[in-house]
Amino acid sequence: GSHVQPTVMGEHTRIHGLGLISVVIFGLSQVSYLRGSLTHANLSDKSIDMRRSVRCWPLLARLRTSLGPHRGNLGIRSASLRSSALESSKTSGKVISPPLALGERFSVAPMMDYTDRHFRFLLRMITKKAWLYTEMITSEALIHGDADRLLRYHDPIEHPVALQLGGSDPDSLAKGVKKALPYAYDAINLNCGCPSDKVSGRGSFGAALMKEPDYTAVLCESMIQQAAATDTPVSVKCRIGVDENDDYHYLKQFVTALGDVGVRHFIIHARKAILNMNLSPKQNREIPPLKYQYVHRLVVDFPSYSFVLNGGVKSLEEADEFLKAGVAGVMVGREIINRPWYWGDVDRRLFGVENPRLSRREILGNYSAYAVVEMERDPRLGISTVLKPVQHLFVGERGARAYRRTIAELSAKKVAVDEILKAAINCIGDQDLDQRWP
Repeated sequence: GSHVQPTVMGEHTRIHGLGLISVVIFGLSQVSYLRGSLTHANLSDKSIDMRRSVRCWPLLARLRTSLGPHRGNLGIRSASLRSSALESSKTSGKVISPPLALGERFSVAPMMDYTDRHFRFLLRMITKKAWLYTEMITSEALIHGDADRLLRYHDPIEHPVALQLGGSDPDSLAKGVKKALPYAYDAINLNCGCPSDKVSGRGSFGAALMKEPDYTAVLCESMIQQAAATDTPVSVKCRIGVDENDDYHYLKQFVTALGDVGVRHFIIHARKAILNMNLSPKQNREIPPLKYQYVHRLVVDFPSYSFVLNGGVKSLEEADEFLKAGVAGVMVGREIINRPWYWGDVDRRLFGVENPRLSRREILGNYSAYAVVEMERDPRLGISTVLKPVQHLFVGERGARAYRRTIAELSAKKVAVDEILKAAINCIGDQDLDQRWP
């Protein structure tokens, strides 16, 4: 398709290059992409009333077609491969991964089946500053699958955005990084924390890598050397330990091993991973106790490294307290999924800049237009997939249950996506729809 170039004109956004596509928002007014203007919609009742507040979000001007990450199958590494990789690493030159140019004061955790491009599109209407992550993509999927569909995103409005890779073979991970570099992600992250059986069991990567610090260092080194071509930072997301290897000394050794090959940025989920008891990922988020003190000790013991704390953070107040205690950043996962609107004050509270300040009426209007375009471009895209990100926008407020039920019932009936949101929004009162963060 043609390149999309937005220009912002006051309260209006003009979109060029999208061709002859017309999008009807909520069946009441047209937003037209006619190689010309995306103008405000004249909507009434409890629909998105942009006559009251015309704030057409420029994200709509950067739509890109891509698919969610494919879960590729990785072969379990052999002892000979591990030995060969460790030996070759001894002769390679050391490259230090550069620091994250934009920092990572607050970030949204990579989560399978959640942090796809649709959810990231929604979040950029809520926060401009938070770091966003892709779902984990295996290096094998990039090598043997359609890398372009896996890696494309809503550039440039998604920045800062990081790619998370999964894998257990240094050559494969290096090739995965090489595939990703042209897409200009702000960082590339290695998953060393996922406890699911598919990943840490049969796949022998994710949290399983924490059992082999030296070999994991080889993986990181291969990624860093490849990423040096564009000075792209390579980071690691891990737990504080795995199974019986769960004391602070072991975590320090793990960080030391990775630091010795140039890793300088770590995201630490402050729970250990339990792989030897057949726990589900959900149980691995709940049963192992949080040990924030381990992360704070890392900050003291490695003053030239940066550490982002992850796990159990439920509020902006808690995030602020952790930042004041010295961590470089805070990462939040399920709480963002469960109540995305709550985090709409993060830019002001944690970054000291103005919030986007879109109301949920405006967010849903923009998202409706986005969803229509996405489904026209990719007929295989399911309604439930594209509407999943907006289901929890009104959690805890009057009409929220009816809102979610309406989306579910009409999605099952294959009603048009804009008509579904038109019906769902009528379940919510004007006061909640038009609320804005300071």
